[in-house]
Amino acid sequence: MSNSSPPSARYDGTVALWYRSHEPADTRDWDNIREFSGSHHPLAGDYRTDDPAVLAQQLQWMRRAGVDALVDDLCPTSDPRRTDLPHDRTLALLMEQLASPPPEARPLQLILWLERWNGSVPYEEYRFALQYIRAHLAGQPCYYRYQGKPLVVC
Repeated sequence: MSNSSPPSARYDGTVALWYRSHEPADTRDWDNIREFSGSHHPLAGDYRTDDPAVLAQQLQWMRRAGVDALVDDLCPTSDPRRTDLPHDRTLALLMEQLASPPPEARPLQLILWLERWNGSVPYEEYRFALQYIRAHLAGQPCYYRYQGKPLVVC
């Protein structure tokens, strides 16, 4: 016997996904993936998230999938440091596109993730990043708030 109550139309909470921008420093980033014969190849092919068209397409897919927020992993896996945030092309483009969504598009919000990667991160770098986020990003309408406060995951 089936349950007579209809299923709820949507999850009653925030759907967030982890997002890692990709600005390859050289072709080896994709060359290494191509050499691996496993299943870990992007269906969309090689891409750069600092390309406005690529980022717009990714954001459209997220909206269509019912995502409410993306958690942007600011962890540099190469040489950049957290003090380089003002020069992060993808972060600037992401904030621009989230602040001005296409007409009738579902709004997306941003959560930033700061993590330790590849050894200890100096306190000064975390301090700089948190101050930068507070001064330049956290006050934007597209920045996610948890219990009224901007959320940064550390």
